[in-house]
Amino acid sequence: MSWATEVLLQHESRISVATDLSLLTGLLRRCEICGAIFDPLEWRFVEAYKAGNALISNHAPEVEVFGGDRRAMTDAIKQAVDEAPTSCRCY
Repeated sequence: MSWATEVLLQHESRISVATDLSLLTGLLRRCEICGAIFDPLEWRFVEAYKAGNALISNHAPEVEVFGGDRRAMTDAIKQAVDEAPTSCRCY
């Protein structure tokens, strides 16, 4: 596997974990009807950052893709939210 492919896969993994953290804390939501992920504009970044930091502090396997880099985790959460639409097609 090339270096560029490895970097891309790591980035995609980080965004996936960041999306999961954002869903867990309510920063992002999943539509109950269509399953789309969207940003309800409730700005719960602090909760997502705290949850991610706690997982990193506890060396949780869910966040090992960040390698303990809290800045990479917060950047990934921000990117996941920035890329999410503000509503799904059901509303």
